Amino acid sequence: MISLQVGRRGNLLGFVQEANSTVGKKVVRMSLVGATRAATVVAKRELKAVGGFSTASLSAGVKSVVTDLSAKIIGAGRPKSWKNFGLGIGGGGGSKFGPLRKDQYAGANRRLRKSGGGLSAKPWNIARHAPKGFILNVQGGLPVVRDGKARSALKGLYGPGIANELAKPEVHNPTVRAFEEKGASEIHRLVRVEVGKLRNKYSAK
Repeated sequence: MISLQVGRRGNLLGFVQEANSTVGKKVVRMSLVGATRAATVVAKRELKAVGGFSTASLSAGVKSVVTDLSAKIIGAGRPKSWKNFGLGIGGGGGSKFGPLRKDQYAGANRRLRKSGGGLSAKPWNIARHAPKGFILNVQGGLPVVRDGKARSALKGLYGPGIANELAKPEVHNPTVRAFEEKGASEIHRLVRVEVGKLRNKYSAK
């Protein structure tokens, strides 16, 4: 039996039962590798569609681990900054200057002062606008908005976290389906391969 479940913090845990023999364990591990790879591709696709994450943030924030008889798909837990959701300058559902690259953050505030348009991004694929947002020169550039009159009263602009989105049915269900379908087909294929090896081995004697 091969299946995938949601673990703590939204991690997906794949496990296999009744794999006792050496050949059986080999088949299971190889099938888990294929199943986890297929499920990870689906998870990233659905996370992009549901959460609006950038490709770069998913590459860094979604990891898969396969051991002898288990597999995990792990999503980063903390909410992601707006810079992971097509951060740009301007409002009205989009950026006047297009999504900013990391190397443009330093000059972004100069443009903000000229345009007065604030910051925009699309977490959950929904256009958001912070008219008084700007980029703080910390953590490689952090989108913030002033939250009060004091100079230090700043609030970070964040969207969803990958782990929470990974546990949503819209992401979790197709990921589980991909894992189980690929895992089952890989087990059947690999069993045939191993049986063929055994037949060749004993027919040669």
